[in-house]
Amino acid sequence: MQPYFFPYIGYYQLAYEAEKFVFLDDVSFIKQGYINRNSVLLGMKSHRFSLPVRDASSYRAINEHVYVSDYRKFLKLLEQAYSRAPYYRDAMPVVEQVLLSGDECVSRKNAASITSVFDYLGLSRSFAFSSDDAFASGLKGQDRVLALCREYGIDQYRNSIGGRALYSHEAFAGWGVELKFIRSGSVRYRQHADDFVANLSIIDALMYIDRASIKDALSNYELID
Repeated sequence: MQPYFFPYIGYYQLAYEAEKFVFLDDVSFIKQGYINRNSVLLGMKSHRFSLPVRDASSYRAINEHVYVSDYRKFLKLLEQAYSRAPYYRDAMPVVEQVLLSGDECVSRKNAASITSVFDYLGLSRSFAFSSDDAFASGLKGQDRVLALCREYGIDQYRNSIGGRALYSHEAFAGWGVELKFIRSGSVRYRQHADDFVANLSIIDALMYIDRASIKDALSNYELID
């Protein structure tokens, strides 16, 4: 998967399910996409945020982009949104560590926003970047995924349910790879809102619920064909 900045919980479910998770960091940066954007809860409503990227271009890879290294506005937003949340003091350092690491490469900072959450939860997973050896970098889509499966010796591949239209069970079976998709269950928890606001950055869950409850949420899915 492309590395996103503190994405929604369904992305983390993919990494939770996987023994080996590969960040596709050498594919095109998608302007106006979710690579550097997401939403948090502010004033009981979903509020979109965007981290500024210098000279963003769809003609360059994600790992060729850098963030503009001034995060004061975003940190102020999180303070405004979550300072009264029960786990603010536990979760805020996780976000700050990623933001203030000094490495402004978009792909590496985004990947850190994934791995740091697993560290926070005490969960061990194996992560890699597709650019580590640029294997099969000339391939795209399903062909690239299948080539990566062969490179890493993978015989089971998982993707989000939104990828069902992009991948063929027959093609994967021809390479000896089982293909299944993750369908997330209902994830709800107490927020400072009248009604539960879904599809937010995992930052929201980190602020409102404890580690054990987040682990339960990560395992709340089923595998389907």
